[in-house]
Amino acid sequence: MRPASLVLPALAVLAALIACGGHKDTPSPIATSARPTSTQITGGEAPMSTATREDRLTEARVTRIIDGDSIEVDIGGVAFRVRYIGIDCPEASDSFGPEATEANRQLVEGKTTRLVKDISEVDDFNRLLRYVYVGDLFVNAEMVRLGYARAVSYPPDLAHDELFADMELRARQAGAGLWAEQAPKQIAVDSTCCQFDAPGDDSKNNEEEYVCLRNIGPDPVGLTGYTLSDEYGWSYHFGAFTLDSGAMVRVRSGCGDDTATDLYWCQQGTSAIWNNDGDTVFLLSPEGNLLLRYSY
Repeated sequence: MRPASLVLPALAVLAALIACGGHKDTPSPIATSARPTSTQITGGEAPMSTATREDRLTEARVTRIIDGDSIEVDIGGVAFRVRYIGIDCPEASDSFGPEATEANRQLVEGKTTRLVKDISEVDDFNRLLRYVYVGDLFVNAEMVRLGYARAVSYPPDLAHDELFADMELRARQAGAGLWAEQAPKQIAVDSTCCQFDAPGDDSKNNEEEYVCLRNIGPDPVGLTGYTLSDEYGWSYHFGAFTLDSGAMVRVRSGCGDDTATDLYWCQQGTSAIWNNDGDTVFLLSPEGNLLLRYSY
């Protein structure tokens, strides 16, 4: 559900409504389904709103929840669709999509919101691109914090990218929402093998810094397209690779030639990956689902 480049058809209408209070016929309301009750919005300190320029702010009443990151609103009697900036939720029909949609519903349905523009006005689908606030609650960030959305950069609208990235890290560490472990625990970190602190100077010996993954299940596991990452966000993407039942592979931070038992991260721009005083290992499926989380 990524917003695309700027187009102008809605701009003139919206500007006229804000400046002059003009009205035109509102599209017929679209019926919404009955509200599910399975998702509960809870936990932690919610991200609060920040000061913004008044000329970029519009009040709007939410009339329809489309999915986790899109809504329909009424502005001066005119219906507009709004796409949340800086985040991405699963489609309503995809895995975890209904939960994200319901979370968004609980946060904004029927409420008066403040819509704040960054740089772009609308996307190719004529949706307003906005940061959304309900009272002091920053809805875009809250969806990420609760684990119902990923933080995704969509230039040039980058004003809150650092906040969204921080919210995603917290959600991952807490195993919230879509970051909850969603697969059988067949791949495990072998703590007896891992060497997160290489002997001597890490910057000169990072081939000896490694994390060990073991297949503890009865069947081979294809890791092609999977992602291994740390808390900071360094990521290793598996190429074509299968880990046999009972087998173990070391993913080394340095550079070298891959074998059946040793893969090389070869991260550019850093001498080491894993923090000596503690870090977290994440393993994600090609779809971005969290399969493994290990902290030391």
